[in-house]
Amino acid sequence: MERRRSKSVSAAPDPKRLEVPQRKHSASSPFTRRRKKSSGHQDLKIALVGSIGVGKSAITVRYLTRRFIGEYEKSSDYKYRHMVTIGEDITHIEILDSKSEKSLSNDVIKWADGICLVYSVTDPYSYWTIQSWKERIEDCKKHSLSEFIVLANKRDLSHSRKVSREEGENLAKQLGCFYFEVSAAEDYDVIRNAFYELYQEIKVRRKSSRSSLLDRMFSNIHIK
Repeated sequence: MERRRSKSVSAAPDPKRLEVPQRKHSASSPFTRRRKKSSGHQDLKIALVGSIGVGKSAITVRYLTRRFIGEYEKSSDYKYRHMVTIGEDITHIEILDSKSEKSLSNDVIKWADGICLVYSVTDPYSYWTIQSWKERIEDCKKHSLSEFIVLANKRDLSHSRKVSREEGENLAKQLGCFYFEVSAAEDYDVIRNAFYELYQEIKVRRKSSRSSLLDRMFSNIHIK
């Protein structure tokens, strides 16, 4: 597993495949449409951001269906909706595949529980794009708005590699998040583990937020 950051992780369970997801495109902003939480289900919102052509759609479809599709339209954002089982949690997952070069917007940050920062190891520009978001990501993490992981895609194209593994690991270290080298064309298991790890980070943040809220509530109770 191409994962970098010291932390023990249990084996990621296989997502439950209920149906092939349909690509959703809304005429309105995808960030304003909120699905009502189903009883007994966890809700999870993940955004994939990065330069055009790094393989965000291919990674998403590989994760949800195990299939690899290499060509996609590059016109507008798409949102995928699917039900998966992660660990013991039945989870309704929404994945936003952002097409914009400036995809790490305030709307994305406010909407997403977790964000995958995707670049291609064959494209230095896509790597520099992620690097240019460093201050924004640090500010977001400071205020516990979203969790992040770095996905370095197209590792199977070793003959065309322009960004080294060391550079990718250093970037993830600077951003304080996990690093995965993946291939949407070949690596279902590594991609599955990456999403699993991101979900675990989100669960930790949610638990911490609830504990903090309870602490504030009880601290305001005065016993006479």
